[in-house]
Amino acid sequence: MTLHGDDFAYWIGLFFPAKTPIPTNLSDLEFLDLPTSKVGVSWIYGNGETGEIFGELPHATAYEKLQTSGFGELDAGGADTVVFFERYNGERFGKADELGNVILDYGFYLK
Repeated sequence: MTLHGDDFAYWIGLFFPAKTPIPTNLSDLEFLDLPTSKVGVSWIYGNGETGEIFGELPHATAYEKLQTSGFGELDAGGADTVVFFERYNGERFGKADELGNVILDYGFYLK
């Protein structure tokens, strides 16, 4: 996900090591070179089927928890793009517990 001022863009993709070449047969896809940064990850626990773990409130809550725990503030890495991401970890997100809940990781680039 990227945030540009008041604009919002949702990207679905994969993370690769720095300097990974882009295959020529994928040249019509877009990419974003992310700056080196610290990343803070918050876990959101809830029901993925109802959507309660997605959206502005869980996102803001996850970021607030990192701030109040002393992890820092969002970092644009010297650019005008603030980066945060959802990570769908197989073990935490892929299998619901006995209450039907999963854990979604929210990651934030931090100063």
